[in-house]
Amino acid sequence: MKNKRFIYILLAVLIFVGCKDKTPTYYVDKEMLRYCWFPEGSYWIYEEANTPGLLDSVYANDVSSRIVNDEDSGYKYEAYTIILNVQEKRRIQSILAWPGENESETLSELTESFSDPSGQQLDYLFFSHTSVLDTLTSYQTTIICNRHDSITIHGSIYLDAIEVCITPPQVADWTYNVIWVKDIGIVRRSLIDGKTWNLIRYHINN
Repeated sequence: MKNKRFIYILLAVLIFVGCKDKTPTYYVDKEMLRYCWFPEGSYWIYEEANTPGLLDSVYANDVSSRIVNDEDSGYKYEAYTIILNVQEKRRIQSILAWPGENESETLSELTESFSDPSGQQLDYLFFSHTSVLDTLTSYQTTIICNRHDSITIHGSIYLDAIEVCITPPQVADWTYNVIWVKDIGIVRRSLIDGKTWNLIRYHINN
């Protein structure tokens, strides 16, 4: 009787193990998230470099994350979304994880998009690759052009900064150069219209 019970338990375990979802799941680099993922209610105030006193307040709204099942590709991926109110327009930053050239590699990338009846914009502004590549393989004009141990912006010293460039700048839709700082976010953003916005103060919500 005990032997039969053991066999039943063993069969149940084997069935459970066999039924477990074996679909590979790709997760966004958690270290990268420290540069670009912040709680709702966080805000950043920027000043235009060539126009002292011209300010823009950027607010984080509708922050969310989820696991997406991409049945066509045969894998799942982690996705984060943060909606920013920038220059009174709704810009969406999407952070996604993808398989690299092989299943053991993961690419995490951030795109920023805007769309309304006046037009559409899409820029690749940040990425992280498990092979520590400095070029975004899916969009090779986007590169990590500098990694700064420290950088001074508008009189403030920031540590652990990563500068992302779109080269040549003409292929950017809106932003061609952006500097990210760990646990703070964007401290400088240079736009194709010739303006550069520097961070002057910020608040990261808990």
